[in-house]
Amino acid sequence: MDASQDAAAAVHVVVHPVGRQVSPSDVEPMHREVVGEVIRRVLDSLDPEWAERAAVCGSELVANAVRHGAPPIVLSVVRGSEDIVIAVADGSREPPRPRTALDDDPTGRGTLIIDRLADRWGVDFLPGGKQVWCRISLGAEDRMVRA
Repeated sequence: MDASQDAAAAVHVVVHPVGRQVSPSDVEPMHREVVGEVIRRVLDSLDPEWAERAAVCGSELVANAVRHGAPPIVLSVVRGSEDIVIAVADGSREPPRPRTALDDDPTGRGTLIIDRLADRWGVDFLPGGKQVWCRISLGAEDRMVRA
């Protein structure tokens, strides 16, 4: 893909449709692999480090929506010539609540991971819920080794 095609590369995936009752424990174990693979495929012409960074961020955003949000949950990945934007919309207006997990806590690190891997992240409130997004600049320094 050249730069003009990059700006049009996008995917939208319904992760958790309206009306289907599924518990987070049923969805969460499988979603990480599936969401990560979808994102890696959208970004297959990028350096694998960028694609992996985006896959981890997207998986965390979806995990948070499944665990704390409400259906429908929709993942969007847009690859531009200068950045990648990953957004997850869900039917809850509750904002993300970053927390500090203890060493033995199995959960509670999602927003910290996104904060470390993405250049920016935030939340937009929508009439029927919210959209949590992150932006990864393709020209940014390597944030994966940042302390």
